[in-house]
Amino acid sequence: TKAVNIALEYGNTVDIPEGYAAFGMFIGSVLGDYQTGYEYGRLSIELSEKIDDISQKTKAYHVFGTHVNHWRKHVKTDQYYLKKSIEYAYEAGEFQFIGFAYDGLILSMIANGININIIKDQIREIREFATKIKYKLLINFCLAWDQYFFNIEGKRINQVTYDENVLTEEQFLHEAQNDPL
Repeated sequence: TKAVNIALEYGNTVDIPEGYAAFGMFIGSVLGDYQTGYEYGRLSIELSEKIDDISQKTKAYHVFGTHVNHWRKHVKTDQYYLKKSIEYAYEAGEFQFIGFAYDGLILSMIANGININIIKDQIREIREFATKIKYKLLINFCLAWDQYFFNIEGKRINQVTYDENVLTEEQFLHEAQNDPL
């Protein structure tokens, strides 16, 4: 709320779209005013486009697509915003947000009833990318999603195996808790 108050008093800056997105998320999820939260989320998208800062586009589209859009639009439209966030994140080199947006995309695909094999293919592609750039947080997201699908398919196992690498649930939790991001 501080960023929004400062913007209202002194005017918008290049960093304000992220502030409006976060404020919109807060208004809806904490205060229960989903319409106003949605409007602030839309404002974040519009300003990020007007300001034309790739980093702000990445963040505004991510927050809106993951946390806000589905309050007023069908959940299937979240994917547009998340894919745009991923596109902008690649362009900006915002690898942390690539991970966040991919995670939101997988959630959206599940919520939309996308075929499980299509989702698992998407996770495999994400994991290959994350492994190539050694992005541990995103690798851990993929491992968690794999474990989720093992569970819902009734294939509950105690470990996830990739080639020669075996990661138990305990090791996964340790890895995730010690990730600096």
